[in-house]
Amino acid sequence: MKYYLGVANTFHDSSLALVDSEGKVIFAEANERYLQYKRAVNTSPEPYVRIENLLLEYTEPGAEIIAAYTWSEDYEDYIKGIMDEQGFTAFKDYIESTPDDEVPDLIRDQYFSSAFFIKSALAGSQLSGLNLQFGLSQLPERSRINLAGIRKYEHHLTHAATACYTSPYTEASCAILDGYGEGSAYQCYSYKDNKLPALASRVQKYGANSGSLGFFYMQICKLCGFGLFHGEEWKVMGLAAYGKLNPALYELMTALIRVEGLDIVQADMPVCLNSYLELEKYRHMGGESYLNVADLAYTAQAVFS
Repeated sequence: MKYYLGVANTFHDSSLALVDSEGKVIFAEANERYLQYKRAVNTSPEPYVRIENLLLEYTEPGAEIIAAYTWSEDYEDYIKGIMDEQGFTAFKDYIESTPDDEVPDLIRDQYFSSAFFIKSALAGSQLSGLNLQFGLSQLPERSRINLAGIRKYEHHLTHAATACYTSPYTEASCAILDGYGEGSAYQCYSYKDNKLPALASRVQKYGANSGSLGFFYMQICKLCGFGLFHGEEWKVMGLAAYGKLNPALYELMTALIRVEGLDIVQADMPVCLNSYLELEKYRHMGGESYLNVADLAYTAQAVFS
């Protein structure tokens, strides 16, 4: 019998799903649950021993497994391309040429977070499939399960497929707004006749002006005093209910990122620098009430929406 192993192999929040030949989901789980490690940052998407035992439990000897991953064959090339991306390099050059105490924390956050994402993504890509292939090779002959194929899909296409193929619609427009992806952090699709062609973008991939709503929200989390990878985005949403719109903050935030047609556009470096310097003044300070940044959270939600 043939089975399909779906692997969400981003370096954070990885997960597994096993589907039988009739399309029935027979197992699905986020790896953070098994590992008891919130968001499972920088772990293999197929925990060793776990993946072997799962396949033994849910399949049978002689079964064929097709593994499908949520990043494409070109993933590593995309990641390496980001390292040469103009905006990323601009932040690096600025930090290295500016006295440490004069660099805004948000600029530092953006650079070091980006560097962390890139290196983690590369490591995660290289780990994908490793435990699966080795685990299957170690099974005794009587329990042998065959890896019949590995398929890798463009990341935002997997998001779009999940949204469209599980929806009640047969025709729709689909917008994927992410933290990052294969060359950009967003992509729009046209869904019709079970097909999902991508719609053209006018902003160059890896370009300094290719914006990210996900990254914008992460910066807001930091300003509000919450962690980037602690799963605390919901706290910003909750805190917003206690705030009100701050026009000065709204102007600063909308200068950073904007929507142009089907594109999300990030401001040039001088504008980002000026906005970050001003936004620092509104940052949550340790020991203070979080209600002091409720207006920040509310205004950010207004911009995000």
